[in-house]
Amino acid sequence: MSILGYTYLLLAFISNVHYSYAKPGYETFDKLDDTASTWAQLPDTVDPSTPIELTVYLSQPKEKIKAFEKALIDMSTPGNPSYGKHMAQSQIDAVLQPLTNATDMVQSWLKGEGLSNFVFGNDWIAFNSTIEKTESLLQTTYKQFKSSATNETVIRTLSYSLPVDLHWAVDLIEPTTDFPFRKRKLLQQRADASNSDSHNPKHAHLNQDPSSTSDVTPARLAELYGYDNFKPPEAKSNKIGVLGFQKQIAQESDLALFLTTYAPDKTNASFTCVGAASKGICHQRNKYTGNPKDIKSGEANLDIQYTVTGTYPYENIFYQFGRLSDMKTLNYLLSLDTLPQTLSISWGMEERFMSKRLANKICNKYAQLGARGVSVLVASGDDGVGDESDTRCKKKKGKARVIKFLPEFPSTCPFVTSVGATDLTDHEEASSFSGGGFSWYFDRPEYQNATVNRYVTELGASDIKRNNGYFKPSGRAYPDVTAVGSDYCIINKGVKKCDVLGTSASAPVFASIVTLLNGERLSNGRSSLGFLNPWLYKNLYNAGGLKDIVQGKMEGCLKTKPEGSLGFSAVEGWDPASGLGSPIFKTMRANMS
Repeated sequence: MSILGYTYLLLAFISNVHYSYAKPGYETFDKLDDTASTWAQLPDTVDPSTPIELTVYLSQPKEKIKAFEKALIDMSTPGNPSYGKHMAQSQIDAVLQPLTNATDMVQSWLKGEGLSNFVFGNDWIAFNSTIEKTESLLQTTYKQFKSSATNETVIRTLSYSLPVDLHWAVDLIEPTTDFPFRKRKLLQQRADASNSDSHNPKHAHLNQDPSSTSDVTPARLAELYGYDNFKPPEAKSNKIGVLGFQKQIAQESDLALFLTTYAPDKTNASFTCVGAASKGICHQRNKYTGNPKDIKSGEANLDIQYTVTGTYPYENIFYQFGRLSDMKTLNYLLSLDTLPQTLSISWGMEERFMSKRLANKICNKYAQLGARGVSVLVASGDDGVGDESDTRCKKKKGKARVIKFLPEFPSTCPFVTSVGATDLTDHEEASSFSGGGFSWYFDRPEYQNATVNRYVTELGASDIKRNNGYFKPSGRAYPDVTAVGSDYCIINKGVKKCDVLGTSASAPVFASIVTLLNGERLSNGRSSLGFLNPWLYKNLYNAGGLKDIVQGKMEGCLKTKPEGSLGFSAVEGWDPASGLGSPIFKTMRANMS
């Protein structure tokens, strides 16, 4: 599904770019192969004296990473002696120390290049530099790139080199090929687009009168999933965190009106806003104009309004990360002594828009959150298997661009729980826009083998055959679960809207249910659920804790071609259109090991 107002541009070096030539002993270390995005390169050169803060991430022993990932699976699998025995960050850091001598080797290289005043983390070294020094250090050329989505400009490069004898010691360096772009979901486009309750033409069949019983509200969700009569026990330590990016900030005034309108028994509920990218400041009005209506808030308001009402009376924290990179975002969270037991993330980007090296490093950080006892739930995306556009649903292969499905990150990371979307009429069925598919980067994790292999070899055989060559069947499959994602009512900038849709709505709802479960566990002196997937696939699904969605189909590519629309349909069991299914709270609660 296309995102309103977005035109995907090809990043290409223009003719007046000056090229750097590698020093003796240097070889290309990392590059961004597929650069189609909303970032367009500007013709302006970058002032060589421009300051830049660099972070070098150090390599860790592969055997230690594998051992850590196995420990995470063990502590997340009911019945395992290690189940629920989560780790402190100091314990994780002790396991994931950099390779022997990696820190010394990299520091010696940096000092030899005239750099100093280093700041050290467990697996990273940060320092200040200039563009001129950095271009020499990395044998690259930095350029300015502007986002057509946000009008923001960043300084990046598409590839960089390192001395060959340092390749073993370094995982990645940023900022280099990492673009701070998180796709705004369709629902946010509509929520901020106007004050009217208008639908995207593709979803005209969902258009309802604002007072229609088809509207999705907190009360309707609670009744649908069976937690309407649940009384959350006292658990003061239980928290849920919502991650916000770009300029999105949830608004207290909109929440207050939402509570009055849709949850009058919870009007004393609230949230804490943490400006993680702005030294703790979390503006409730535009800092330049002073007008609350100048703030971007549609996505953030949706998330907070449904987590606050879905988890009351537990604490909600909205983290505003601005344009911080994924690595800096996750480093910030992991640096906290106390973390929310549940995190909801409604943002993502196509896997191809980052290097495999970067995706692996970020995914390891998500695994660390799981080991800390945090359940991370992420929206699966709103573009089906790629996009309705025949021109955009393409992946770079050498100099050519070929039709390929475009999986969404971080949903493709095996250590998060990906949430798809359903439409709700008299029953739930898979939404046509719900993102799903198979990763090109990550192999299928063991916990998925039984359910996903059954889909690939039996239940989904016709779709698999029809889509052959467009995806990697052995890749990490997503989404894991699903929830209603259409016709949500929110309050944004004081205006009621009941036409909001997207997996950005589904993820906070499922995360809220997990928060309720965590509250009960913590009140009984038990650990939080932590990384959910082994429990979901190996225990809860077999116990009937998820409603199997067997109707609906997600959108695909080749809309205008004779082959028709490629994509996946909902079938019995796991499928890319609906995952394992939607939540059944009573059964989930009864099957918490």
